[in-house]
Amino acid sequence: MRRYWIPVLLFGLMLYVVAGTPLAPFHGDESTLIYGSRDYFDQFVAGDMERVMNRRSDDANDHGLRLLEGRVQKYLGGFAFHISGGSVERLNRPWQWGAPPQVSIRAGFVPSLQLLMAERWAMAVLLALSIPLAYAVGSHLGGIGGGLAIAILIALSPNLVLNGRRVMMEAPLLLFSLLTVLAAIRIVLQAPTEAPTIWPLRWRLILLFGLAGGMAVSSKHSGLLTVVPLFVALGVWTLLRNQKRGLVQLAAAGAVAAAVFLALNPAWWSSPLDAAGETLLLRSELMRMQTSAFGGYSGLGDATAGFARFAMLETPQYFEVPFWQEIGPSIAAYRASPWVLPSFLNTLRAVVTMILAVAGIVALVRRRDPVAGVAGAWIASAIIATYALTPLAWARYYLPALPAIYALAAAGVGHLSALRLRP
Repeated sequence: MRRYWIPVLLFGLMLYVVAGTPLAPFHGDESTLIYGSRDYFDQFVAGDMERVMNRRSDDANDHGLRLLEGRVQKYLGGFAFHISGGSVERLNRPWQWGAPPQVSIRAGFVPSLQLLMAERWAMAVLLALSIPLAYAVGSHLGGIGGGLAIAILIALSPNLVLNGRRVMMEAPLLLFSLLTVLAAIRIVLQAPTEAPTIWPLRWRLILLFGLAGGMAVSSKHSGLLTVVPLFVALGVWTLLRNQKRGLVQLAAAGAVAAAVFLALNPAWWSSPLDAAGETLLLRSELMRMQTSAFGGYSGLGDATAGFARFAMLETPQYFEVPFWQEIGPSIAAYRASPWVLPSFLNTLRAVVTMILAVAGIVALVRRRDPVAGVAGAWIASAIIATYALTPLAWARYYLPALPAIYALAAAGVGHLSALRLRP
């Protein structure tokens, strides 16, 4: 394929993921996340910092949501609705998951079409921007073919794209996680072939790494599954090269990431340590409630089956709660559209992806270079942590593993291409 076709193909994939946004079946969590975007109006329109800093006692539910949920969707979604002519008074109330869906529907907790689409388009743009970033990451692991492979796999992923098209936290998480990975790879590529005692890294890459890492964690806390392994891998690599300046630069990147996270999380300003502890408690309680209400995995076999179903075979899941049937017609319309793969093609895509991923493991182990080491740390951590920490069969909880699996497939494409070209 001639190289000038690559931007055309990537742009086509970007249009593809955006085009299906209006048809994505509605999810109750969209109501809750859209409601949370009132923080944008409180902070930037009304200037009510007391509220967004959790200094009031009249919004106990909002207090917890500010600690549990990512902030990028809140601010960007609120901004998108604002510039479309919206106001805080027109925001819906959060979904009532403790009651049958009809309660929230009749109470008017479903967002208006203008509100829903304004915030969905904002997320869809971030999803589309992830495509060229994915290509850049994949090209470092498997050449042009690897870059195209990971871009196509993301664009055709049923659950990743479905939730990226919704008003969820997945689109910003994907975008900034990939940007963090790309920055880390570029950092190790800046090192000279011979290892001097001190080597000059470009500070703009260090700042980009810290900025992207902070944005990833601010998008959704599971961004830590990407950011932490990359910091550790770069730290180990720097220590092995005995490069003190590199450690100083990594510390600077860490400071930037922390500053970005705090800047986007006013609820943490008063006492970051207390906020971190409360967030962990709220997250643990949420997991306990979900597993108690909807049934968690009973053992290793169930957990493995769930991972195979949603991370490997990528079975589409449009809703998690069994009694959520109101979106049945919209699911049928979405599945009949050209913006989602038919079931048999999705299964075929998943099988091919797994074969390529196995080849990718072989490729990265054989490379033994810094790029393989840094990318491998992210890939292994994301896959293992997702498998170990997911408590129940919800496809959304497996999404962090998918870009890592696709990166393995990208490396596999490069490896198989090299074998084919070898005399």
